[in-house]
Parts: sequence; C-alpha cells; structure tokens
Amino acid sequence: MELRILKYKYLCFLACIFFLACEKDVTIDLPKGEPRLVVEGRIETGAAPLVILSKSTGFFSSTDAAAFEQSLVNDAEVFVQTGQQEVKLGTLCSDNPLIAPFLPQVSASLGVPLELLQRIRFCIYTDLTGSMTGKENTQYKLRINWASKTYSATTTIPPHIPLDSCYFRESRSKPGLGVMRATLRDPETPGNYYRWYARRITRDQRFLRPMGSVFEDRFFNGETFWFEVTRPVAINSTEPEDIGREKYLYKNTDTVIVKFCTIDKGAFEFLRTFESEAANLGNPFAAPITVVSNIDNGATGVWAGYGVWTDTVYCNKP
Repeated sequence: MELRILKYKYLCFLACIFFLACEKDVTIDLPKGEPRLVVEGRIETGAAPLVILSKSTGFFSSTDAAAFEQSLVNDAEVFVQTGQQEVKLGTLCSDNPLIAPFLPQVSASLGVPLELLQRIRFCIYTDLTGSMTGKENTQYKLRINWASKTYSATTTIPPHIPLDSCYFRESRSKPGLGVMRATLRDPETPGNYYRWYARRITRDQRFLRPMGSVFEDRFFNGETFWFEVTRPVAINSTEPEDIGREKYLYKNTDTVIVKFCTIDKGAFEFLRTFESEAANLGNPFAAPITVVSNIDNGATGVWAGYGVWTDTVYCNKP
C-alpha cells in the first residue's frame, strides 16, 4: 500500500512539472478598427441646430485632453434641411469669444466637463445666420460630408407636453433633502417619448440629466400618473454634496429649473440604449447592448429634435 502511495505522489509530481513546462506567454494583437464618425446633434424648440462631430477611438486609447482634442472633427460640411429650406451650418470655434454662451450646452451634449472644454480647441456647427430655429411638428434632415463620405439622419420635434405639476418632496429619513415629484397626463395617442433635465440656479453650470432620463408611454398610454426624479449629478464630480449623504438629493433651499422634453422614436432608441450601455459599463455579468443610432452609412450617435417645456421649482415653497 505504501509503495502505491509513493508511486501516485511521484506521478502527480511529474504531471505538475509537465504542465508548468507547457506555460507560454501569449501576446494577442488586437486589430485596430477604422475610426467611425460620431455625431452629437440636436435642435430644440426656438433654438438653432447644434452639431458636434468627433471620431471614435479604441477602447485602450488615451483619454487625456490632448487625445480628446485630436478626436474632434472640425473640417466637415454640415447641412440641415426642413421643407424647401436648407442651411449650411457654420463653425464656431472655442477661440472665438462668441462661443462662450454655447459651452454649457456643448458640455451637456458631450458629457464632457466644462473645465476641459475651456482648455482645448474645438468647433461646433450651428446656424450663424439666424434663419433656422426649431419648431414643433417639424421634420429636420441632417446631412454631413466628411472624408469623402456622406452621412444623413432625420428627426422631428414633437409638440411639447407640459407636466400637470412639479414640486419638491422632502425625504422622511433625511430632513431638508428630497427629490422632485411630477405629475404627467400622457396623451391618448400612443408613441410618446420623454426626456428629463434639471439645473439648480447658481449651483449647476448646465442642465444635467439623471441616469435613466428617457422613458416612453408604452405601459401608461393615455393615463395620468406621478413619478419621482432624483437630482442629477455631473459625471466624475468631486463636490462634497455629490459624494456624501446629499448625493442625488435636492436641498430645501434650492431653486431648480426643470426642462421636460418630448423626443421622437429614433432619438429615444439611441438615448435608451446609450444610457443602458453606460450603466452596464464595467459590469462583467451584464448582457451586451447594441447602441441604436439614427445616423446612416456606418456613423454612430444621434440627431435629435426636442420639444421643450420648462418650469421653475422653488424647493422652499410649501
């Protein structure tokens, strides 16, 4: 019996030596895909079209300010058409003082901190003539000529739908802090899509969106209901109120501008899948999600029309 045990141990030892000897460093060369055009385009009620173009970058590429600046596309031709009117958008670059009022909107569209945009040179495409502003129930076609290719997309600005009410609801467990509660009367016609933004006056530099900012009326078409929305927090914010017990909550001293928007199905599908993908980033157990773009010819991103309704909420008002 002892001899058999020794023989078994010897065989195990040889097996271990064999497998260790088979170890080999493996280097995998990941193929580099061709950069794709990334479109961030929008047109809101009463506002000029705004388009920002960039190139996609590799997953392991650098993400510093210089790399971000190099990814921007400032040499395209961009057109917006509605009906018989077509306007070629001009470029407004960050070294022009006239771009300063656009910076918060650009920051919100790209999800890039305002401080970063103020350090790099970039251009936005917009109507500098003032001849085109967004109107409800109107379709707008975007056309982009870049790198010997043409890209296009179409969006519609739906009629705005006002909230019946919107007010601050204080938390029972955290006195002085709370969320927004709103009441929506959804039209009986199916196929309504919504997006929520909010900005605290004197505290937020731009309108922010919470995660899960878009929703549709598939399950509540034609109904009136209330819902609650937490305070949106800027990406990578290090402010004490954004990482402590006040995170996602308003104070009863805040004054908040709520921006409630209607969007069309194409914009909704992109934003819904984009937010889902962003929420799953880094989760190895999450199912992969394909971001649905409404830009053709292999580009990605979105061209979105927004029907805008705004209201001011005074959180200290009973």
